[in-house]
Amino acid sequence: MNSTIGTEEQSSKFVSNNELYSMLMHFLFVFLGEGVNFMRYTLCSNLEVDLGSEENAHIVYTALVVDKELQPDKVKRHMSVSNGKLSVNFEAVEARFLRASFSAFVDVLTLTTKTIEEFGPKKE
Repeated sequence: MNSTIGTEEQSSKFVSNNELYSMLMHFLFVFLGEGVNFMRYTLCSNLEVDLGSEENAHIVYTALVVDKELQPDKVKRHMSVSNGKLSVNFEAVEARFLRASFSAFVDVLTLTTKTIEEFGPKKE
């Protein structure tokens, strides 16, 4: 029995790393869809702001939810309101996009809260 022949036959059954990667990407493309990129958003930051009341939180949410990200393929922002708090989750592909998005959002959030303080219902 020649052991070399068995080794050659066995080695032809193995796939290279590149072929395996290509097969995996094809599988993900076919079964998950072309728009899905499961490892794309790797950096994240969470912000929670206590706005004092459910009404104020909803006012701020309504004012800010219409302001979409300028580069939605690079940054995602998810907002929610619960118990008078605005929760915001940022996900980005790079630190500079995360920083820019977070900073711009905080600027607009600050303006919105100052507007509520100035023109909102007066506390007794």
